[in-house]
Amino acid sequence: MALGEAEAAHDLIAVELAEVSWPWNLNDGDELDEAVERLSGDSTDMRAAVDSFAALMRFRERHADDVAAAEESMPELVNAYWMAWKESLVASMPTMLDNTWTNFREWAEAFNPYDIGESWDEPPEKFIRAAGWIWVNGGVEISSITVTGWLIDQFEESPNEVALTDFLEIATDFVPKVGGYVHHLVGIISRAGKRKSIPYLKRLAESEDLVSEVRESADRLYRWQLTTDK
Repeated sequence: MALGEAEAAHDLIAVELAEVSWPWNLNDGDELDEAVERLSGDSTDMRAAVDSFAALMRFRERHADDVAAAEESMPELVNAYWMAWKESLVASMPTMLDNTWTNFREWAEAFNPYDIGESWDEPPEKFIRAAGWIWVNGGVEISSITVTGWLIDQFEESPNEVALTDFLEIATDFVPKVGGYVHHLVGIISRAGKRKSIPYLKRLAESEDLVSEVRESADRLYRWQLTTDK
Protein backbone atom coordinates (compact mmCIF):
# COMPACT_ATOMS: atom_id res chain seq x y z
CA MET A 1 0.00 0.00 0.00
CA ALA A 2 1.39 3.43 -0.92
CA LEU A 3 1.99 5.97 1.87
CA GLY A 4 -0.91 8.14 0.76
CA GLU A 5 -3.29 5.16 0.83
CA ALA A 6 -2.01 4.14 4.27
CA GLU A 7 -2.62 7.63 5.62
CA ALA A 8 -6.10 7.70 4.10
CA ALA A 9 -6.95 4.34 5.68
CA HIS A 10 -5.72 5.58 9.07
CA ASP A 11 -7.93 8.68 8.73
CA LEU A 12 -11.08 6.62 8.17
CA ILE A 13 -13.37 6.67 11.18
CA ALA A 14 -13.94 2.93 10.69
CA VAL A 15 -11.69 1.11 8.24
CA GLU A 16 -14.15 -1.81 7.97
CA LEU A 17 -16.53 0.42 6.03
CA ALA A 18 -14.02 0.75 3.17
CA GLU A 19 -15.10 -2.83 2.34
CA VAL A 20 -18.76 -1.87 1.89
CA SER A 21 -19.59 -1.74 -1.83
CA TRP A 22 -21.78 0.68 -3.75
CA PRO A 23 -24.67 1.26 -3.29
CA TRP A 24 -24.59 -0.02 0.29
CA ASN A 25 -21.91 2.55 1.17
CA LEU A 26 -24.06 5.57 0.32
CA ASN A 27 -24.59 7.85 3.33
CA ASP A 28 -27.83 9.33 2.00
CA GLY A 29 -30.63 6.89 2.79
CA ASP A 30 -32.87 8.28 0.04
CA GLU A 31 -30.10 7.96 -2.54
CA LEU A 32 -29.42 4.44 -1.28
CA ASP A 33 -33.05 3.43 -1.76
CA GLU A 34 -33.08 4.80 -5.31
CA ALA A 35 -29.83 3.04 -6.22
CA VAL A 36 -31.03 -0.28 -4.79
CA GLU A 37 -34.07 -0.16 -7.05
CA ARG A 38 -31.73 -0.13 -10.06
CA LEU A 39 -29.81 -3.27 -9.07
CA SER A 40 -30.34 -6.21 -11.39
CA GLY A 41 -29.96 -8.83 -8.66
CA ASP A 42 -27.42 -10.86 -10.63
CA SER A 43 -24.68 -12.92 -9.01
CA THR A 44 -22.31 -9.93 -8.91
CA ASP A 45 -24.88 -7.83 -7.06
CA MET A 46 -25.55 -10.70 -4.66
CA ARG A 47 -21.85 -11.21 -3.90
CA ALA A 48 -21.34 -7.50 -3.29
CA ALA A 49 -24.35 -7.37 -0.97
CA VAL A 50 -23.24 -10.39 1.08
CA ASP A 51 -19.68 -9.06 1.38
CA SER A 52 -21.00 -5.63 2.35
CA PHE A 53 -23.23 -7.20 4.99
CA ALA A 54 -20.15 -8.93 6.45
CA ALA A 55 -18.25 -5.62 6.58
CA LEU A 56 -21.18 -3.92 8.33
CA MET A 57 -21.25 -6.71 10.92
CA ARG A 58 -17.49 -6.31 11.48
CA PHE A 59 -18.17 -2.66 12.29
CA ARG A 60 -20.78 -3.70 14.87
CA GLU A 61 -18.42 -6.27 16.36
CA ARG A 62 -15.42 -3.95 16.65
CA HIS A 63 -16.91 -0.54 17.37
CA ALA A 64 -19.88 -1.00 19.70
CA ASP A 65 -17.78 0.39 22.57
CA ASP A 66 -16.71 3.41 20.50
CA VAL A 67 -20.32 4.23 19.67
CA ALA A 68 -21.45 3.73 23.28
CA ALA A 69 -18.66 5.98 24.54
CA ALA A 70 -19.61 8.65 22.01
CA GLU A 71 -23.25 8.57 23.08
CA GLU A 72 -22.27 8.73 26.74
CA SER A 73 -19.87 11.63 26.24
CA MET A 74 -22.45 13.82 24.46
CA PRO A 75 -25.97 12.47 25.14
CA GLU A 76 -27.46 15.63 23.63
CA LEU A 77 -26.41 14.29 20.22
CA VAL A 78 -28.23 10.96 20.60
CA ASN A 79 -31.73 12.39 20.20
CA ALA A 80 -30.72 15.46 18.21
CA TYR A 81 -32.49 16.31 14.97
CA TRP A 82 -29.79 15.00 12.62
CA MET A 83 -32.00 15.60 9.58
CA ALA A 84 -31.24 19.30 9.97
CA TRP A 85 -27.57 18.51 9.32
CA LYS A 86 -28.07 15.73 6.77
CA GLU A 87 -27.57 17.90 3.67
CA SER A 88 -24.23 19.30 4.83
CA LEU A 89 -23.04 15.93 6.12
CA VAL A 90 -23.86 14.12 2.87
CA ALA A 91 -22.28 16.93 0.85
CA SER A 92 -19.06 16.48 2.84
CA MET A 93 -19.22 12.69 3.01
CA PRO A 94 -21.40 11.14 0.28
CA THR A 95 -20.10 7.60 0.86
CA MET A 96 -18.65 5.62 3.73
CA LEU A 97 -15.23 5.96 2.09
CA ASP A 98 -15.54 9.69 2.80
CA ASN A 99 -16.15 9.14 6.53
CA THR A 100 -12.75 10.40 7.61
CA TRP A 101 -11.76 12.39 10.68
CA THR A 102 -10.41 15.09 8.37
CA ASN A 103 -13.75 15.49 6.61
CA PHE A 104 -15.66 15.37 9.86
CA ARG A 105 -13.41 17.98 11.44
CA GLU A 106 -13.98 20.28 8.46
CA TRP A 107 -17.74 19.75 8.77
CA ALA A 108 -17.60 20.45 12.51
CA GLU A 109 -15.83 23.76 11.94
CA ALA A 110 -18.90 25.03 10.09
CA PHE A 111 -21.35 23.55 12.61
CA ASN A 112 -23.48 25.95 14.65
CA PRO A 113 -23.06 24.86 18.30
CA TYR A 114 -26.26 26.67 19.25
CA ASP A 115 -28.09 23.78 17.55
CA ILE A 116 -27.25 21.65 20.57
CA GLY A 117 -27.25 24.41 23.18
CA GLU A 118 -23.47 24.88 23.17
CA SER A 119 -21.10 27.71 22.38
CA TRP A 120 -17.51 27.58 21.14
CA ASP A 121 -15.09 29.30 18.81
CA GLU A 122 -13.56 26.04 17.63
CA PRO A 123 -15.32 22.66 17.83
CA PRO A 124 -13.94 20.65 20.76
CA GLU A 125 -12.42 17.27 20.06
CA LYS A 126 -15.12 15.69 22.22
CA PHE A 127 -17.79 16.94 19.82
CA ILE A 128 -15.87 15.85 16.72
CA ARG A 129 -15.30 12.34 18.06
CA ALA A 130 -18.80 11.86 19.41
CA ALA A 131 -20.60 13.24 16.36
CA GLY A 132 -18.32 11.25 14.05
CA TRP A 133 -19.06 7.90 15.68
CA ILE A 134 -22.80 8.61 16.01
CA TRP A 135 -23.09 9.69 12.35
CA VAL A 136 -21.18 6.66 11.09
CA ASN A 137 -23.18 4.29 13.28
CA GLY A 138 -26.41 5.76 11.94
CA GLY A 139 -25.24 5.05 8.40
CA VAL A 140 -24.41 1.48 9.36
CA GLU A 141 -27.89 1.06 10.85
CA ILE A 142 -29.58 2.25 7.64
CA SER A 143 -27.33 0.22 5.36
CA SER A 144 -27.71 -2.93 7.48
CA ILE A 145 -31.50 -2.73 7.34
CA THR A 146 -31.46 -2.03 3.60
CA VAL A 147 -28.98 -4.70 2.56
CA THR A 148 -30.57 -7.45 4.65
CA GLY A 149 -34.04 -6.53 3.41
CA TRP A 150 -32.83 -6.59 -0.20
CA LEU A 151 -31.08 -9.93 0.25
CA ILE A 152 -34.13 -11.51 1.87
CA ASP A 153 -36.24 -10.36 -1.09
CA GLN A 154 -33.69 -11.73 -3.56
CA PHE A 155 -33.48 -15.10 -1.83
CA GLU A 156 -37.27 -15.26 -2.07
CA GLU A 157 -37.55 -14.19 -5.71
CA SER A 158 -34.42 -15.62 -7.34
CA PRO A 159 -32.82 -18.27 -5.13
CA ASN A 160 -29.02 -18.24 -5.26
CA GLU A 161 -27.86 -21.21 -3.20
CA VAL A 162 -24.21 -20.14 -3.03
CA ALA A 163 -25.04 -16.62 -1.87
CA LEU A 164 -27.65 -17.85 0.59
CA THR A 165 -25.30 -20.39 2.15
CA ASP A 166 -22.55 -17.77 2.47
CA PHE A 167 -24.99 -15.29 4.00
CA LEU A 168 -26.32 -17.79 6.54
CA GLU A 169 -22.79 -18.86 7.52
CA ILE A 170 -21.65 -15.25 7.94
CA ALA A 171 -24.74 -14.18 9.86
CA THR A 172 -24.57 -17.21 12.17
CA ASP A 173 -20.89 -16.58 12.86
CA PHE A 174 -21.59 -12.98 13.87
CA VAL A 175 -24.47 -13.72 16.26
CA PRO A 176 -22.20 -14.00 19.34
CA LYS A 177 -20.29 -10.88 18.32
CA VAL A 178 -22.80 -8.11 17.62
CA GLY A 179 -24.14 -7.19 21.04
CA GLY A 180 -27.57 -5.57 21.01
CA TYR A 181 -28.12 -6.48 17.35
CA VAL A 182 -28.12 -10.18 18.18
CA HIS A 183 -31.88 -10.80 18.39
CA HIS A 184 -32.49 -8.95 15.14
CA LEU A 185 -29.77 -11.00 13.46
CA VAL A 186 -31.26 -14.31 14.60
CA GLY A 187 -34.57 -13.24 13.08
CA ILE A 188 -32.85 -12.29 9.83
CA ILE A 189 -31.31 -15.76 9.59
CA SER A 190 -34.75 -17.31 9.90
CA ARG A 191 -36.38 -14.95 7.39
CA ALA A 192 -33.60 -15.25 4.83
CA GLY A 193 -33.17 -19.01 4.93
CA LYS A 194 -36.64 -20.20 5.80
CA ARG A 195 -36.33 -24.02 6.08
CA LYS A 196 -32.70 -23.78 4.94
CA SER A 197 -32.07 -21.84 8.16
CA ILE A 198 -32.93 -24.90 10.27
CA PRO A 199 -29.35 -26.21 10.79
CA TYR A 200 -28.06 -22.70 11.53
CA LEU A 201 -30.81 -21.99 14.07
CA LYS A 202 -30.18 -25.41 15.67
CA ARG A 203 -26.48 -24.55 15.92
CA LEU A 204 -27.32 -21.29 17.68
CA ALA A 205 -29.89 -22.91 19.95
CA GLU A 206 -27.21 -25.37 21.15
CA SER A 207 -24.32 -22.88 21.34
CA GLU A 208 -22.69 -22.45 24.73
CA ASP A 209 -21.27 -19.13 23.54
CA LEU A 210 -24.71 -17.48 23.69
CA VAL A 211 -26.77 -16.38 26.67
CA SER A 212 -29.89 -18.41 27.36
CA GLU A 213 -32.24 -15.71 26.06
CA VAL A 214 -30.62 -15.81 22.62
CA ARG A 215 -30.49 -19.61 22.57
CA GLU A 216 -34.18 -19.74 23.42
CA SER A 217 -35.01 -17.27 20.64
CA ALA A 218 -33.06 -19.37 18.13
CA ASP A 219 -34.73 -22.54 19.44
CA ARG A 220 -38.23 -21.06 18.99
CA LEU A 221 -37.46 -20.11 15.40
CA TYR A 222 -35.83 -23.49 14.77
CA ARG A 223 -38.93 -25.34 15.98
CA TRP A 224 -41.21 -23.03 14.04
CA GLN A 225 -39.27 -23.60 10.81
CA LEU A 226 -39.64 -27.34 11.31
CA THR A 227 -43.40 -26.89 10.99
CA THR A 228 -43.32 -24.87 7.76
CA ASP A 229 -43.41 -26.31 4.24
CA LYS A 230 -40.98 -23.88 2.52
